[in-house]
Amino acid sequence: MSLIPRRLEWFLIGQGIGMIVGFMAGLMTLQSSYKEPTLDPSSSFERTVPVHASLPTSNEQKCRPLLWNETKAAFKYIYDHYINDYDWFLKADDDTYVIVENLRLMLLAYQPTEPICFGCKFKLFTKQGYMSGEAGYILSRAALRRFAEIGLHNHSLCSAEQRGDEDIRMGQCLEGVGVRAGDSRDTYGRHRMLPFMPEAHLDPGDRMVGHSFFPAYTYYRYNQGQNCCSDYTVSFHYVSKKTMYAMEFFFYRLRPFGISINCFSSWQKDVTYEKLIEMATDLSRKMQGPDQTGRNTS
Repeated sequence: MSLIPRRLEWFLIGQGIGMIVGFMAGLMTLQSSYKEPTLDPSSSFERTVPVHASLPTSNEQKCRPLLWNETKAAFKYIYDHYINDYDWFLKADDDTYVIVENLRLMLLAYQPTEPICFGCKFKLFTKQGYMSGEAGYILSRAALRRFAEIGLHNHSLCSAEQRGDEDIRMGQCLEGVGVRAGDSRDTYGRHRMLPFMPEAHLDPGDRMVGHSFFPAYTYYRYNQGQNCCSDYTVSFHYVSKKTMYAMEFFFYRLRPFGISINCFSSWQKDVTYEKLIEMATDLSRKMQGPDQTGRNTS
């Protein structure tokens, strides 16, 4: 096996994880947003993630009350057509910004055959918590299979109502069919999937004006300010189109000269492709949230 030059390591490790962790995205959108895509096809998200299920609705007033019904229909469609093509299935709004590479890194520690879901976990309305729809949530193949094959046919487990809060209904349904609500935080207890725009979380002086419910709802302890979020954050919500373009530039083009941060504590001068994937998998497991490893869940 030939050795890989140092300059190609970062590119290849990301490409390798992308080949191992396959997922598709379903976007929930309004008719007005559907006419004008948030990001153009050159964005990192649309370059690297298949987006097959964008479901416009007739108008904004009708969208939210019927969101649960539309979500069930979307996941049923995905199950019918793509269940064997992907390992993981992401549901997000069209104003959710997802850092695809970090999502794949997080999922690398898990198997799609495990019935589990990830998101920003809220603690009300279910015993194990449910995933806020705002940060987006992701189901393993086994979780989607249980939802479609068991939940949709058992109205005592999954509500047959068309209306209702989609994320709460989904959380209750997934709990009913035995899907585990995973811990998406990193090993330090910092959140990786956030329900608001970056500045709402990162500003230490922000008192969550307009989002005051969050501290009471979040399943885990939350620290406002720079320590709110993981170095490997996955998603933010309520991100405007202009902010998405700015984040795209900061994440994928801006390079501060003289600053180099390695994600591994010790680097070999030259490593094989297989070794890179092994190191990434080990990092993913070490970065698992405390709840996943049996440590303090507060």
